[in-house]
Amino acid sequence: MKSDEVLFLHIGTHKTGTTSFQYFLDHNHAALLARNIRALADDRLKQSDQVSRFNIASIAHHFLRPELVTEARVSSLVPERNGIERLKFEDALVEQINGSPCAKIIGSAEAFCFLRSEQEFGLVEQFIRRLRRQVRFIVVFRKEEEWRRRWIEQTRRSPQLTSALVGLPDDQRVTADWYFDKDAIRRFWSGLGDLVEIDYELHEDIRVILAHKMDIDTRQLAFGDWQNVSPSD
Repeated sequence: MKSDEVLFLHIGTHKTGTTSFQYFLDHNHAALLARNIRALADDRLKQSDQVSRFNIASIAHHFLRPELVTEARVSSLVPERNGIERLKFEDALVEQINGSPCAKIIGSAEAFCFLRSEQEFGLVEQFIRRLRRQVRFIVVFRKEEEWRRRWIEQTRRSPQLTSALVGLPDDQRVTADWYFDKDAIRRFWSGLGDLVEIDYELHEDIRVILAHKMDIDTRQLAFGDWQNVSPSD
């Protein structure tokens, strides 16, 4: 393992500029590659105005407990893999990361913040052990009241998800209280490695701060418009 080779895993949370940061990675993909920085993409992810191929939700769902009902699952944005398909997917992902000549690799998905269970921890831990580079985790938190309100507003704009969540127990709903437990998120990811925490309200442009935490010089890079903005933002 080389000390200068790093995988930065941006794990969300929702409503903290994650989608806009993913579009920043998209807009600057070629420029970043020229700087020896590669952003992980999911080219098979269905494209829409609000879904960037640099949202690696498919990878996050690879580790996510199957009973949790997410928008990506009800909308068929991510495939369900079982048995040999899971093994092949993870093997290919490990090979992709270990085989990359880039010093820095970046992965970003809000869905990583849904991970909480011991089984999920074990799956991620086993995956990290297979990588031949350092892994650093970055999470953005905002005030819980705003985080909760805006996330619930967003889920309600998806009739398909809203309908799917009706009547489910809390542990299967992404809008339940457990999701907003910052300490649980901290415990999960700090147990796996170095966790960098950013306070959303302290920064005018969270995209710039995220890039700087990943040692990216943002000069001559384009940030573009904000994405996935709530009506109340």
